[in-house]
Amino acid sequence: QEPGGFIELRVAGTAPLIVAKQAMVNVEGAQLKATAAQLVRDAGFVEPAAGLIAQWLAARAKPLYFFDAQETARQQDEAAAAVPVQTRTFRAGQLLVARGEVVTAETAQLLAAERRAFAAQRPGSVWLHRLGALLTALALTVGMTAYAAGFSNRIRRNPLRALALALLTLTALGAGAWGAVSAPTLLWLWATAPAIFLAFLLAAAYGQRFALGMAGLCALLLAAGVDGPLLLLPAALAGVGACVWRLREIRERGVLLQAGLAAGAAAAATTLAVGLALRPVNDSLWMEMGTDALWALGGGVAVGMLALGLLPTIEKLFGVTTGLTLIELRDPRQPLLRELQRRAPGTYNHSLTVATIAEAAAEAIGADALHLYAGALYHDVGKMHKPDYFIENQTPGASRHANLPPSMSLLVIVGHVKDGLELAREYNLPRSLHHYIESHHGTTLVEYFYHQAKKQAEKVEEYAPKDVEYRYPGPKPRTREAAILMLADAVESAARTMKDPSPKRIEALVHELAMKRLHDGQFDECDLTL
Repeated sequence: QEPGGFIELRVAGTAPLIVAKQAMVNVEGAQLKATAAQLVRDAGFVEPAAGLIAQWLAARAKPLYFFDAQETARQQDEAAAAVPVQTRTFRAGQLLVARGEVVTAETAQLLAAERRAFAAQRPGSVWLHRLGALLTALALTVGMTAYAAGFSNRIRRNPLRALALALLTLTALGAGAWGAVSAPTLLWLWATAPAIFLAFLLAAAYGQRFALGMAGLCALLLAAGVDGPLLLLPAALAGVGACVWRLREIRERGVLLQAGLAAGAAAAATTLAVGLALRPVNDSLWMEMGTDALWALGGGVAVGMLALGLLPTIEKLFGVTTGLTLIELRDPRQPLLRELQRRAPGTYNHSLTVATIAEAAAEAIGADALHLYAGALYHDVGKMHKPDYFIENQTPGASRHANLPPSMSLLVIVGHVKDGLELAREYNLPRSLHHYIESHHGTTLVEYFYHQAKKQAEKVEEYAPKDVEYRYPGPKPRTREAAILMLADAVESAARTMKDPSPKRIEALVHELAMKRLHDGQFDECDLTL
């Protein structure tokens, strides 16, 4: 046995001998080689002879004593049984640990024993606690579902988006719960970082308001799930709010890092502020608060770096277009825009003017100006297939429509919408821009050729065409941005033909065209208001 660093040696017929543990050499370990080398050096031998002699001694050493595991275990059991049992009695209501007192390993064992004793006396309390946690999680989940359905039409209309959102939220919650169990000392990191990460993704995919609500509810679920102190929730909510605030538009990659830094700083500052207000004052207060704040700060920065790398995946997963992609699409060197410049320069100049007008209008009412500008650049790309049939590409003189019946001209004019959608798919334009192409005329009437057809029918006394036959196929604009593009497109085309385009006349023209589209029902499916 080895009491106090000593070993008991026994030889048959002699009394046991107690020696110090370090006086013995284990022939099965590296200790023998080191001891042999030391003995050889002490005897005065030098290298290389010393090394050879030490190896020879180590190879031929034989044990003089053998370890008796059974006898050692027996004596250990006897020694343990001889130790008197110490009993501590705690009265009902007695304070086990005071608020602010540092919990030692012994105190932690005492608290764990008290919890087990309480659970044994009241077995139903454990299940009631679990039921309460389950009902809390269920209530918050129902709240998140209702919020998603009420504030995101894209999720409500697309079950796959809803499924992706559910999986994303479950991943964030699972990561927080796993981290809290596997590394409880990093509780502040696991309680804040997953909610901030969810805010990053949803702000990029669905906007600030939606991200704030969903990530805030996720923070509530995390705080309840990790069974941590109430201090966790304000820190997580502050980080989520700062992150969403910085992600109004993602026009450059540095914005993501700035948002991560802002989220981490907000979470860290809130951790310090709430800690000073609610934590008990003791010798370890500043060390604990500083450590928790640093983990919260590091979590925000790490999430920002992670989101930067995952941004392309986010766009593909949710089918959204971030500001970075939109800025790239504005570049006139984009293949589709270069083709439009080459084949239909008049249409390209028209699109640039429409985009400028639409962008200013969107900024005036708080719509997505960047997205609208990019959509306006591509709204007429279908005209490049037959550019000479559109007035902005024609030279002064006879029109290509002069020798065509109105019905054929109608097919050419209306066809640029279908051609534009085909080009958008061919050049892999983001799906969110397709709606600008298909809806910028809505279901409006192609008035010029409709009236031409009516005149021709009256001359030959034929059946007059109905206006529905001379309308664009639609759909009508479903967003404010698409409705603005419809108005900007009509205003630019009409103002270009004005002989004296004074400000008052242009203002009157804008009002006339807007009211005409309104009374025609073109804005019935969008949320544009007067």
